[in-house]
Amino acid sequence: LWRSITRRAYSFGEIRVTQPKVNVVFTKDGKLNLAELRNALSREPKQPDDGRIPRVIVEQFAVEGGEVSVQDQRAGYSNQFSPIDFELARFSTLPEESEAHTLSAESKLGGKLRWKGTASVNPIRASGEISLENVSPSGIGAYLKPHVRGNVSAGALTGTLPYALAYE
Repeated sequence: LWRSITRRAYSFGEIRVTQPKVNVVFTKDGKLNLAELRNALSREPKQPDDGRIPRVIVEQFAVEGGEVSVQDQRAGYSNQFSPIDFELARFSTLPEESEAHTLSAESKLGGKLRWKGTASVNPIRASGEISLENVSPSGIGAYLKPHVRGNVSAGALTGTLPYALAYE
């Protein structure tokens, strides 16, 4: 409470989410199940907005043991990503403050995703790197099938992509 008053911001020492589960489904006609949730939320009456970002500080935000299931009925692709672990240190919407973040996820089809870097909300900026380790190309093969005469039967993808972006 005192931190919120002295910083003139909603302040939290720690927010931790454990074992969240998300099921993402693309139907055969191309609809996304999560879009229905967004539509339902947008039908609720909105509060007046002055256009400013609320002042928020979270010293430590973490997601532990998350799981995302993906099913694309159009392409015949299905995968599950778990565990998903995410850490964000010192999240802030105050001007000119950056935060460090890390994300790791493992696919049941094989491979790992690692993401680390820094980000700022006010102004919007991010930099870091995204790495794929031993990712099975068989999932990509489901999407290439209509466009390529061959099949992806084996192999592993590994790579790192550095990134930097800003929006003023």
